[in-house]
Amino acid sequence: MKRIRPSFALSLASAAIAVAIAGAHAAGAGETSSLEAFGRLPTLENVVISPDGTKIAFVRTRSDSRNLVVAPLSKPEILGGARVGDTKLRQVEWIDDDNILATISSTGRPPIGFSGATREWYQLVNLNVKKMKLNPLTFDISPKNTFNVVIGDTAVREVSGNSMLFAPGLCVEETTVPCQFSFTYPERRARLLDESMEPDTD
Repeated sequence: MKRIRPSFALSLASAAIAVAIAGAHAAGAGETSSLEAFGRLPTLENVVISPDGTKIAFVRTRSDSRNLVVAPLSKPEILGGARVGDTKLRQVEWIDDDNILATISSTGRPPIGFSGATREWYQLVNLNVKKMKLNPLTFDISPKNTFNVVIGDTAVREVSGNSMLFAPGLCVEETTVPCQFSFTYPERRARLLDESMEPDTD
């Protein structure tokens, strides 16, 4: 994937500020802000630039609702986005110029049929920028039984001219075992690369 020159940093900051200002005006011109508003969490988070340097993606938070938003760097407008909801959004990264990967999490017990303590479960969702459609990335690989969760850091590499996402997940045997998966873009086709012989201990 192409690296972005450091000079884009200023453009990125300017665009993010411009979009934030535009959003504030859209919410209602002339409204005054209370003092407590300055102590709230940032409404603009996880700002990342596209590989070709033409767009930014960021998370806009309003109350407990989170939206993944895409905007051009060249002018203060919004191309579109998708509502993530009230789940925790942990990370946002570009896979290529048309796809954005977001890591979300929620707290709960293991699925029915499994025992274990309440824990944080991490999942992956993909936003297609052209269609502005948000879809989960599933680890379904028949006939292998898997959990639709990610258990570590993801990595993006370029393979034969296409972006490929590598993600660690869980396979289900008598217990759960760590597995390594890949997703080929743009199809987002899942493939099992490796399976551990040792059970997952988390």
